Amino acid sequence: MHYSWVWVEEFEQRKFGQRFIQVKSFDDLDEASKYVRSSPIALAAHLAANGWFAVTLKETFSEGEARAISSALKDKGAIPSDSLVTFGNTYVRQVCCE
Repeated sequence: MHYSWVWVEEFEQRKFGQRFIQVKSFDDLDEASKYVRSSPIALAAHLAANGWFAVTLKETFSEGEARAISSALKDKGAIPSDSLVTFGNTYVRQVCCE
């Protein structure tokens, strides 16, 4: 069974059905934190189950909203073209930046 199919009680809890827009990932927390803090867009970094750090928009959205916002931000060049909409079910906890 793939680890993303399992609900883990210790992972941060979210509102059911909400999606993240993941814009980047890093294998180093300091680099992820610098990226989050230097962005003109409100971002957050999450420790993922694979040990990497996923950088997302700070807020979560319904699926339709997430797809529309992601497309609009990509079209403006505000987020990378390979950004993705995700449940974030492998995100253990937010680690940056309040």
